[in-house]
Amino acid sequence: MAITSQGAQIYFLDHNDTGNEVIEFGCATTIGSASPTRNKIDVTCLTSTAKEFLLGLVDNGSFDVGFRYDPQSVGYAKARALEGGDAVRVVIGLSESSDDPVFTGGTVYTLPTTRTWISFDALIEAVSRGDITIDDAMNGTMTLTVSGAETETKKV
Repeated sequence: MAITSQGAQIYFLDHNDTGNEVIEFGCATTIGSASPTRNKIDVTCLTSTAKEFLLGLVDNGSFDVGFRYDPQSVGYAKARALEGGDAVRVVIGLSESSDDPVFTGGTVYTLPTTRTWISFDALIEAVSRGDITIDDAMNGTMTLTVSGAETETKKV
């Protein structure tokens, strides 16, 4: 069964931001996908009959999130505040429901089982407003770099 993209949501989870521990980055128009890569480590010896390699650590890469620019958006303000700083927990909820993550205290969050979740830590490299043009909505782009592993939690 296919899952539609309409209804997917992206959130920042920040237990240090009292009262704003779960913030939706509102009006996303696109959520790109990171392309994991690994370096090849050459372990060939002079006695080898062909090149020999090992794979290095996975680099989960970077991706862009397109959005409708709204300077009053709490999610936009949060992204700007986190831009260029330490990694933040990011979760993407797929379209099976619209249930939000729940902060339960300390550093613990509950992800509702009514939808599939993609979770990872990310650095916010940049948040930029787009061009201002005639007959168009203002758009922007946020660039995220995945730090560490990505986890997919399937809907129950």
